[in-house]
Amino acid sequence: MLQRWSKMIARLSLVGWLGAAVFFVAVAIRPIRSPFLDSQSKALLASLLFPGYYAFGFGLLSIGWVSTICAQPRRWSWQLMWVTLAIGIGVVDWVWIYSPLAEMTRLQWVEQAAPPASFRGYHLASMAINSVGIVCGAIAAVLACRTDPT
Repeated sequence: MLQRWSKMIARLSLVGWLGAAVFFVAVAIRPIRSPFLDSQSKALLASLLFPGYYAFGFGLLSIGWVSTICAQPRRWSWQLMWVTLAIGIGVVDWVWIYSPLAEMTRLQWVEQAAPPASFRGYHLASMAINSVGIVCGAIAAVLACRTDPT
């Protein structure tokens, strides 16, 4: 019984994260790229939106990780590997890329300072690592949704 519930929760959380990430990229990023907002407004929007993106991602991926373990006790799985990889990539992003980028954005908004020269490099790295993390989460979601042969 626990395994069935765990499989369902893993499926919901992993697919939920994939849907939320795609929604975020499709909808929430649009105002940040808008030519109608000045750089201060864009910095404020980024500082308001991205912490929620990361919290939601870590929350759903962690639920997916725990429920994957509960659904498949005493057995290693590809799904568990991909979820673990997605979480690991998220941690690397948070510590070494997003945190410095968030501080640059905060200074841009609070002190009305121009972004430093390194901002673009961090931003491109963040987009790349987030894309890889989303792909890892998507693979885990697909593996979670496959039907069992038994």
